Amino acid sequence: MKRRDFISAVTAAGLSAARPGAGRQGPAPGGTLYRAWSDAPGPDAAVGFEFGEPRLAASLATDASGMYAPHAFRGSDRSIYLGYYPWPDALESRPYPGALLRSLDDGVTWRSLGERPNFGTCFGETRDGAVWAIDCWKSDPRSAVFEAQRFTSPRHTPPEIVPVKVGGFGRGQEPFWHLNRFVRARDGSLATVTYAVTAGETQAMLDEKPLPAPTRIVCLASRDEARTWQLRGVVALDATPAAGQRPSRIGISEPYVEALGDGRLLCVYRCDTGGREMLQSWSSDSGRTWTAPVSAHAVGVDPGLLRLDNGVLLCSYGRPGVNLMYSLDGGESWRGHTSVYPHTSRTRPAPASGRMAAWSHAYTSMVALSGQDVLLFFDIHEHPVRFQGRLPDGESEAGHRTNSIFAVPIRVSRRLIIVPSSRSALARTRRLGAGLVACLRLDPARVTRAPVPSWRHSYR
Repeated sequence: MKRRDFISAVTAAGLSAARPGAGRQGPAPGGTLYRAWSDAPGPDAAVGFEFGEPRLAASLATDASGMYAPHAFRGSDRSIYLGYYPWPDALESRPYPGALLRSLDDGVTWRSLGERPNFGTCFGETRDGAVWAIDCWKSDPRSAVFEAQRFTSPRHTPPEIVPVKVGGFGRGQEPFWHLNRFVRARDGSLATVTYAVTAGETQAMLDEKPLPAPTRIVCLASRDEARTWQLRGVVALDATPAAGQRPSRIGISEPYVEALGDGRLLCVYRCDTGGREMLQSWSSDSGRTWTAPVSAHAVGVDPGLLRLDNGVLLCSYGRPGVNLMYSLDGGESWRGHTSVYPHTSRTRPAPASGRMAAWSHAYTSMVALSGQDVLLFFDIHEHPVRFQGRLPDGESEAGHRTNSIFAVPIRVSRRLIIVPSSRSALARTRRLGAGLVACLRLDPARVTRAPVPSWRHSYR
């Protein structure tokens, strides 16, 4: 660790000693959430979230629920790609369009890359540095071939359109690549997760027609750098009894994958039966087999995962609220549950005035700008065209509201906590702290009392 980084860690968090095992468990489901932009440092003693000023990525003035489901990816050349749905569900477009933007300045400004009839995008990067944007669904449901946009330059030039083949599924049962990304697995292959039908056809699922059997979560893998994919393993089957199934039979869906530092893959996914707590599984063999699913102890939809270089694993999720939590043990336990935007309930227009309250569809996505800096994307609907505060809320009238996608900068810092195992260890810890203070020539009062910087000191 560089000297200036270590000084920053000590002065930001203080050099403290904690009881063995203190603070290891997060809040119980339904417990108190830490609130973004709070005056108090948080979310807890181990990790700090510092929230910067939100950035507007895109906005569309409609009186419907278009402009939602942002999904983002940052390439090694620092370009950020942002996909989203520009149309409301009510239009029932077939095929459903997905829009794509790109930013070359960490999300401050954006440029359109057009729309495709693809139901959104699955992102990833191959060894040659090309960023792939694979269509989530096929323009021709009868074909077994998907298409991808392959970007090889940040310049505003048309991408290469590449056919992508998917094997291991029956005709018409190919998976829906839900707003995801692919990662590098331990064996060197590329891996991603998605959901698929076990009976019937995928197109019927997308048309919101009831399926004859529940969905499943599957893992796909590619050994030729994203040009062909095969079914590698089944992450989870929906074992919910028929009486507890939704009419659509889509009980488990919207998975997301991350490659952990120890080589395992972690998949977290939405579950709409049995209490709606998100479920998760791990794989130690590059996606061939998966552990039995366990609860993530958080209710939500469309989870997103992001492992930072500082060892913090983030999970964003929504509904109710737009939320964030973290793990220091590869998802075994989730802590620091934080509310970023609370309004996720759509209201009907008031009969007399036609006014509506701002709300979020609460689909989220994240990209890392550095080892500790993150952008969190989510949408806000029917918000006032002019608003006060960091993020819009409150009511607006017809003709004076819009739908937008925002990017919130977050600095995620590890806090230095020394855990002694005994009284003698505690004494040694205190001597070590005094030695560090003397070595670094710091004022002891600053080391022990300096608070974690609030959002007001960040991104200025």
